[in-house]
Amino acid sequence: MGTMTTPRSRTAPIVPDPVLTGLTSGRLTTGAELDGIQVSGDLRELRAPDVRAIESELVDAQADEAMLRGGSWAESRWLRVSATSIDLAASVFRDVVWDGCRFGAVTLSAGTVTRVLLRGCKVDYVNLRQATITDLTIESCTIGELDLGEARLSRVRVITSEVGSLMLSGSRSEQVDVSGAGLPRLEGLDGLRGITLSQEQAHDLAPALVRHLGGQVAE
Repeated sequence: MGTMTTPRSRTAPIVPDPVLTGLTSGRLTTGAELDGIQVSGDLRELRAPDVRAIESELVDAQADEAMLRGGSWAESRWLRVSATSIDLAASVFRDVVWDGCRFGAVTLSAGTVTRVLLRGCKVDYVNLRQATITDLTIESCTIGELDLGEARLSRVRVITSEVGSLMLSGSRSEQVDVSGAGLPRLEGLDGLRGITLSQEQAHDLAPALVRHLGGQVAE
């Protein structure tokens, strides 16, 4: 069990690969301590803050309007979880994979994200405001709006994904590569330091950057 990593370069995020075997069925309840547990089924409107889960799995679950804030998930997987909205504010995710999940809105504000992979997910809105994010990989995902306002980011990479709107206002970034994203809209030009863009993205952003610096773009 644990995390196997193969960084493609010194600055690439560490990608988690939790290996889970021998899981037993369990439930999410307030303050639950889960170890080697698999949870699935109907979690709609569930109120279960402060869950502590290690080497566990949330799979094929419907979690509309669920409130799981303040929880901690380590060396775990979320597979094909869906929700109109889910509240994970102030939660901790470490060595976790989200695969094939579908969310309307995810609130993970003020959370801690360390060595996390989002793969094949579709999310309308992700709120990571004021979060601390280290080693995050977003691969083959569609995200309508990714809000990183006032977040602290280190080693983040977006690969073959579509991000409709990226908000960076007040964020601080180091080794963040969004060049692999379709990115029609970017807000918060003050947060561009430490961000790698593709040439096409930089070209599209140039007029807004000129205006941000006090210049004008002739028609």
